[in-house]
Amino acid sequence: MTDENEREAEARWGSTPAYRESQRRWSSYGEQDKAALQQESDEIVDDMAAVMHTGASPDSRAARAVAERHRRHIETWFYPCDHWMHAQVAEMYVYDDRFKDFYERRAEGLAAFFSAAVEANTLVEAGAVQVDSALDQVKAAAGLRAAPAAHPADTAHQERAAPVEAEAAGADKADP
Repeated sequence: MTDENEREAEARWGSTPAYRESQRRWSSYGEQDKAALQQESDEIVDDMAAVMHTGASPDSRAARAVAERHRRHIETWFYPCDHWMHAQVAEMYVYDDRFKDFYERRAEGLAAFFSAAVEANTLVEAGAVQVDSALDQVKAAAGLRAAPAAHPADTAHQERAAPVEAEAAGADKADP
């Protein structure tokens, strides 16, 4: 990670428990640990590309299995990562050009496939993909309009969603 990327990560997520835990863990790793982490990461990405190249869909058992390995990889090496958080992380694979470019260099279409496989795994393992305000913040930072979605337990969702839903309803009425 470059110094610029490190500063950006700290500015965006530095106050979060996940960031602090990731920093704590990373600082404890020796060179062998970092090499093992990288090898495991490369294998996961290569395996997802292989699944994609078979023509399987992102919601196939094979793609979901690799997505679950990826989630556990994050949880093992960086920070606790439940399925909801994993879905948020994977959204960046298509919305952040740096992530997208990383996956696209490995295989054309891999960024979207990987993200969709993570979403499918979340649907199966956690019930439904309902992303909270953390993703809204990521999309806003990327200059994208965030959709009104939230984890079902997020009661603030109704407050965030109401103006957007009202706007959408007005737009539907305006179009004959």
